[in-house]
Amino acid sequence: MTKRKMISFNNDENWLLDHALSQKDLSEYVKKLIRLDIEKDLLKEVVRKPNIYEIYREKMKKTP
Repeated sequence: MTKRKMISFNNDENWLLDHALSQKDLSEYVKKLIRLDIEKDLLKEVVRKPNIYEIYREKMKKTP
């Protein structure tokens, strides 16, 4: 089953519409952008640096 969603562009966003319409396959282009956005968010979780409280807590565990 195929699902469709409509995209709206404001009058001052013609440059976005032009770029979208210049794509070979607009559906694939939009899905690719969504995948990249999701992967970017997943990557942020993987490389997240610990905050100072987490560092302090780990250090206190190791201190005799």
